[in-house]
Amino acid sequence: MSKIHLVTHNHNKLLEFRELLSIDIDIIDLDIEEIQALDVEKVAIAKAQFAYNATGKFVIVEDTGLYIEAWNGLPGALTRWFLEALGVQGICNALRMERNRKCYIKTALVACDLNVLETFISNLDGEILFEPRGKYGFGFDAIIQPMGYQKSIAEFNPREKNVLSTRKKVVEQFEQYVKRSNIS
Repeated sequence: MSKIHLVTHNHNKLLEFRELLSIDIDIIDLDIEEIQALDVEKVAIAKAQFAYNATGKFVIVEDTGLYIEAWNGLPGALTRWFLEALGVQGICNALRMERNRKCYIKTALVACDLNVLETFISNLDGEILFEPRGKYGFGFDAIIQPMGYQKSIAEFNPREKNVLSTRKKVVEQFEQYVKRSNIS
């Protein structure tokens, strides 16, 4: 099998993957139309299949979504667009009067080539804060307080964040799969 290729436009995601992965990968910056669905797993599978069909290379695609209980799971896989439209402060503002602030983060990593379609999932429960806090991280990190902690994800330094990181957990699952499958 040929080299593994991470497909992403997101520079911050790329930096995290380079830090988390212990195996060598190449990066492919590819325009992929996303299906419109709330489930990050469905979106990641469709993106991985598209990327493989477009490149003919072994690809991994990762998608992460924020699921807010009071909004019946929105924004889910649409998180990127919610952040672009509202920003983190806008999400806090929209939930200002909401007592139920429970949420979870779901990350799906999909590996795909001609003979492989494997999905790796990780979730992290938390609550939406009333105001953004912290200087680390990106995306929604400043407004999520993981269950059992008293600070936002953005208040954890990068090493501390990796203990909680759904991205780290799917990367670990993927690397175990690579070792078991003798993929190089």
